Amino acid sequence: MLIKNARFIVTQNKERQIIENKDILISENKIIEIGNKLSKDDEVINASNKIVIPGLINSHIHSPMILFRGISDEKDLHGWLDEEIAPVESRMNEEKAYYGTLLSILEQISTGTTTFNEMYSFTESIIRAVNKSGIRAFIGKGLRDGNNPEKADDEIKKYERIIQMIKRNKGLIKPVLGLHWTLTCSDELIKKLIEMNRENFLINMHVSETRREFKENLRIFKKRPIERLKELGLLNENFVAIHCIYVSEGEINDLARMNCKVVHNPTTNMKLVDGICPVAKMLTSGVNVSIGSDSPASNDNLNMFEEMKITSLLQRINTKRANAITSQTAFDLSTTNAAKTLDMENEIGSIDIGKKADIVFINKDEITINPILGKNGLLSNLIYSFDGRVSDVMVNGKFLLKDYEFLTLDKNAIIEKIRELNIY
Repeated sequence: MLIKNARFIVTQNKERQIIENKDILISENKIIEIGNKLSKDDEVINASNKIVIPGLINSHIHSPMILFRGISDEKDLHGWLDEEIAPVESRMNEEKAYYGTLLSILEQISTGTTTFNEMYSFTESIIRAVNKSGIRAFIGKGLRDGNNPEKADDEIKKYERIIQMIKRNKGLIKPVLGLHWTLTCSDELIKKLIEMNRENFLINMHVSETRREFKENLRIFKKRPIERLKELGLLNENFVAIHCIYVSEGEINDLARMNCKVVHNPTTNMKLVDGICPVAKMLTSGVNVSIGSDSPASNDNLNMFEEMKITSLLQRINTKRANAITSQTAFDLSTTNAAKTLDMENEIGSIDIGKKADIVFINKDEITINPILGKNGLLSNLIYSFDGRVSDVMVNGKFLLKDYEFLTLDKNAIIEKIRELNIY
């Protein structure tokens, strides 16, 4: 396939080049050449009116929870979970999880996301939805034993089954491990999961999200959350720490020194009154930070362009510095940094020779990206003004969205089915 004469290509290569009027040659699922007047292929895509960017990466999501969007708006995290979400979530089943995941995928594709890092139950249904769509995903669930060590072995056995299920799958899915939350996982469960992780899968965990969680850790475990996880041996290059709002400078240095990854979820953190992750401080300290949407029931959308904008603006408030997170850094958080979070930096996150063809196209005449005042103006508009309406999305060399139409999913049928579900 030949992408011909792209008006702008935001490469995200090492030099962070934005190049103009170039071709991209794709063979099977990889980019093999970028340049001028490349040899014609069987399929030629005229991109003279397109801005071409790498597929965006959503580093943390609970996809089926989109079914609970709109249930609650004026609760903090603990009230939201316990009083509003828990009653409806108890009625979640495989069918609801399947269609909820499909709806989440529709929204992610339509706003340029090509890879997401999933953390939820009903793994089999999520796998089916991902395979049907053709999107790329990392899938795991958050193990929890209610801080009861006697239940740890049963939780570990669940994960062994999940890993085998994902390994049998031939789609664009990789397994990840997950620990639900610092307050719902015993020391024994954490140690057992570390022990079973002989294949060095990533391990996701919600950490230091709220002040209440932080104080409860001190009361129950007599340690700060990151301090406790460090002593248990969880902090290493496989660890993906979700949120990390209440962390000290010493803990940030530990996360950096041990090559941990942090995922910032700004919209959810604001809506649920969690606090502000010190992203700018983490980045200058050497922590790899990326961004996620978190639950679509607490965000309440899955538009990574919006998350990039909010991340940048929120850090200005947090640091009182206008350049705390530049437009370039904000874009990195959902591309190159996110690829590194998932140990995929050699495969996705940039438009580069040898990388997978995960590519997003934006019509340069979209209202919210204009006027385009040169290359710097383009990047600024992508972060601060663009509404996320992309025209085409390619994953692994195959179009999932073309001319604003879904090719692998029936949007109307999915929405109609969801309307029939007894969600509440």
